[in-house]
Amino acid sequence: IDGGSGRLLVEAPEGAALRVTVSGGGSGSVTLREDLRQVSDGNDRDEDTGVWETADFGSAPTTIEMTIDLGSGSVIVR
Repeated sequence: IDGGSGRLLVEAPEGAALRVTVSGGGSGSVTLREDLRQVSDGNDRDEDTGVWETADFGSAPTTIEMTIDLGSGSVIVR
């Protein structure tokens, strides 16, 4: 996902394990599902960058990997 200047809502299928990688130095923001935990830090200057996963990502039968390059808009992952 290449973020722009608008708001984007991404709804993941129920039951799918997620890995979300967030990069970019834009002024935008990202809001992630509560069940995602940060497993890797991104850029030290931007707390919104890094990698987040659900606890079952390594063992789940269905997984989704998402890469978000933030722009000036906001991205919400539910």
